[in-house]
Amino acid sequence: MLSPPPTSAIAPEHLDQDLQLEYPESEPDPTSDDLLKLEREVIQFLNKDMSAWTSRLRRMRIHDSDLAREAKSLSQSSENSLRPQRTAVIGRAGSGKSTVINAILKEQILSTSALGKTCTSFPTEVIYEDGQEYRAVISYVSQDDWRKNLRLLLSDLCEDAEPNFNDTSPAADAKQALMDVYPHLEALFNNPIANIENAVTVLLEDDIVVALLGASESFKAISTETLEEELEAHLNGTPHDRTKPALWSLVDVVRIHGPFNALCNGTILVDLPGYGDRNVARSRRADAYVETVDRLILAQLILIPSFFATFGGSSVCGIERGVDDEQTREWIIKCIKRFVIFDNHQVEGGLMIIVTGLDKGILDKDIRTVLTDDQKLTLNGFQQQAEEVMKRKRTLLVGQIEAQKRLRKQHKFPLERSIAEKDLNSVTAKILLLFFQFLINGKSLCVCLDIPIKTTPKIQREDITGKAIAKQKQIFFSNIRKKEVRSSMRNLFRDTLMSLKLESHLNDIGEVPVFVIGAIDYFCLSGITISDTQWQAHVFDDTASTGVPTVQAYIRAVAQKRVLSTMKDSLLHCKSFIAKAQGRARLTAQMGAEDIKKYEEDANYHLDVLKMETKRVLQAHYSILDADQNKIEAALHESAVMATAMCPDTIKKLDSLKGNSYQAMMRRLGVLGDKDLNHHLVQIPMQSDDIYRKWHQAFGKDIPQHLMYLTQEIGVNVDRTRDGIVACAPPSIRTQLRNVGEQLNALGVLASARGCYLRALEDTQRSFKGNFANILQKQLTPHYTRLSEYKGSGMLARIKRANVEYFTENAVEIFHLIVDEVSLKFQNAHEAGRNELEEAIDKLYEQLQNSLIRVQNFSADNATLEKETEATAALIEKSNNAVTQYLEAIDSRLEHLFDGNEDITMDIDI
Repeated sequence: MLSPPPTSAIAPEHLDQDLQLEYPESEPDPTSDDLLKLEREVIQFLNKDMSAWTSRLRRMRIHDSDLAREAKSLSQSSENSLRPQRTAVIGRAGSGKSTVINAILKEQILSTSALGKTCTSFPTEVIYEDGQEYRAVISYVSQDDWRKNLRLLLSDLCEDAEPNFNDTSPAADAKQALMDVYPHLEALFNNPIANIENAVTVLLEDDIVVALLGASESFKAISTETLEEELEAHLNGTPHDRTKPALWSLVDVVRIHGPFNALCNGTILVDLPGYGDRNVARSRRADAYVETVDRLILAQLILIPSFFATFGGSSVCGIERGVDDEQTREWIIKCIKRFVIFDNHQVEGGLMIIVTGLDKGILDKDIRTVLTDDQKLTLNGFQQQAEEVMKRKRTLLVGQIEAQKRLRKQHKFPLERSIAEKDLNSVTAKILLLFFQFLINGKSLCVCLDIPIKTTPKIQREDITGKAIAKQKQIFFSNIRKKEVRSSMRNLFRDTLMSLKLESHLNDIGEVPVFVIGAIDYFCLSGITISDTQWQAHVFDDTASTGVPTVQAYIRAVAQKRVLSTMKDSLLHCKSFIAKAQGRARLTAQMGAEDIKKYEEDANYHLDVLKMETKRVLQAHYSILDADQNKIEAALHESAVMATAMCPDTIKKLDSLKGNSYQAMMRRLGVLGDKDLNHHLVQIPMQSDDIYRKWHQAFGKDIPQHLMYLTQEIGVNVDRTRDGIVACAPPSIRTQLRNVGEQLNALGVLASARGCYLRALEDTQRSFKGNFANILQKQLTPHYTRLSEYKGSGMLARIKRANVEYFTENAVEIFHLIVDEVSLKFQNAHEAGRNELEEAIDKLYEQLQNSLIRVQNFSADNATLEKETEATAALIEKSNNAVTQYLEAIDSRLEHLFDGNEDITMDIDI
């Protein structure tokens, strides 16, 4: 008799090593506590020691405004530089966003079904807070926003449709939305409303609502379960009490604070309403929030246990219906174009894809892909072992049958009755019946009732062995599926870029991290309760195999890398400042007897030459940057011509809408349900693949590259000027000047300014929210408002006619005005970026002037100054030692951040 086979017996050596799951558990995590302690110490060090330098420079009579400003800046900005980073989890409704967040947090903090509308109607931020309690802060919409919404709902409710249309859906939807918030005013909504403005005033003054609008409420709890119950009861109302309102539609944002260790290094996780789903209003709300986030997680769900289906030329996990497969593919492509191409989000540390559902069981008949020879060999090994178990079990069962046949003379009953009357294992009973029918060729057998048929210990052991084989077979299939899904997602990412003819940008953009996880099995194996339901792990038998710890480690590692890199930059800046101040003090102490008039003349000449050369370089590169910008503007004007030509057909498609719905769309500025007229008018012509390609070529490659060339050329010129100034200095101070000059770090200052320039452009890109529909909607608002006021007989025909006439006369101007507004926004962004760059250049001029040229600012009392210099020696030594110690700790942490997790190492290159 065999015991349950070990992993090595079920997954033989020839199994593809990529399918072995060797990810470490993410808990416990002492490194997070160490990093928090280190972060606090660095901030304290910068605040304390840098503040002391301002007064110390004054006592040493070193009149260097640059040094004083630098010391003050270092002491004030240390904490601001470590602000939390928002990571938004986006996906279509039901794609597993809340499940992903719960898995990352290792707690059931967001309901995946019970809260219903609460889960998907507003942003929910999850924030780390030290302590033992959990608290939720609910912020409600402003009174002005709710007033606008009430006007729309009441207008829909009062709409007098033409009798032929039988179109009541806007009114029905409006009534339901109003009843959710005002269940005690049902009589008001059942009767005709004579004056909408009066009704709005009444609803705004309702005792419950008026206390909430523009306000916040807080809840505290000792556990996530209690907090979830309170939120659900408060926001969704009580099902058995129709008089209690459901307040979810009044909520602007919910912030949940708690001791979430996964977020302690500065990450805020955000669960967003369904991005890109059929509810356009909700999707737009997600769009508006996405503009403010630092990092994105795209969530996608494997809906059923079917294995592989064709997915864009690759193999990927099955989707519930064939149409869903295509919809999923289109949604991911849309996200890639929006966030990577249009918004210019960085892939490394800025974008990741998480696919849930790895823990769904798979049957042999569900396989839809061709296995490799090694995989076939492994699968055959599973089948052979299963057959051997069945043979042994058959032998045991036959032995039981023979034993009972020998006792048939005592009591004779049909076998079927014997099995039915005894409380037997149903599976064993079926197997027995099959074997009996096979052995006796259909003859009736009688057995002894005094000796019931039982599942013996030997048979039980064979059952356990068979289940173990089946379990390992499921893990084997899941590992293959994980590898195939990751490959498919990455291929889709590459194929999308190649379809835009951006294959040359692949190396610059990088490889998107893809994680495939089994969140439900992770919850079960971790002992996490899921919505008061007792679940059992379907596939995996340890949490590491579910892939969730890998996601947790990745997110934590990205956050730690950002924090450590920020602290490292601050400390290097601090170290450079101390060296500069020390050199400046020593230089000042040695300058009493030197005649430096000629030196200053020569040094100022070098500086004047640098200024003239820098002006020439700026003009030349600004012309190149303007040309890059003009290319995309020309492409947009061409697309505006196409949009003008396609406009009549787009307007004609609205003919399928009935009267109430048509006017409700006008009242909502072109948006109703899953329809968005503004988006349809600009989508095909102004968001074509050609526009995406030229857009990314300009903002993702050409402009950043030319800015880098610009700052590098100026930086080299500054360094050359610095060396020229030092070379013409008197020999007695040349060494000290060289030491001071080496701390200028011109390339670092210019790189920081270049980053500000690029961020100004990125902010402008993201302000469009992936398309130009918002700009068009703003232009069409007066037209929409006018159409929404049409009343009486023939209303629909008159609205349609007015729409056609308006776009026929104004389409050319409308679409070119969109391009003009886009151009104006980018002009402002370029101007802001150039101001940052020129301020940085002026700062370098000032540093050269103060640190290397104006060396005559020394004290006549050299003895006193020397004493002051000696008094600062201890502080300088202490500061340098502290900086060195911190840098060593940070370098060690960065070096070992991803040790033991090869899967992460492939996605992040330190």
